[in-house]
Amino acid sequence: MSCEIIRTPRGATIFLCSRGGKRRAPELCAICGQRRARFLCDFHVPGKRKGQHRTCDRPLCDKCAVETGPNTHQCFVHESQQGELPLYTSHERAALFGDGGNDG
Repeated sequence: MSCEIIRTPRGATIFLCSRGGKRRAPELCAICGQRRARFLCDFHVPGKRKGQHRTCDRPLCDKCAVETGPNTHQCFVHESQQGELPLYTSHERAALFGDGGNDG
């Protein structure tokens, strides 16, 4: 069994253990490329089909993510465009899109 220790920005410690399978390398921030990504950009962008939307989902670290609401983050590219399309929290996005907002 492999375990991973994750420390949250608020000081909590999470032990994440699995029973095998390949262990993924931590995803790095798409902006700085140096720190581990802990958030995804929640800005809505056009989907593949007309009238549909998905979220940007650019991986972001603690320092590069701009918090725009409770449990809602954006990359600096989309932070300046805030308000153009409705935003959803990670929980709302998972309930609406089922897979974190990706259209496949």
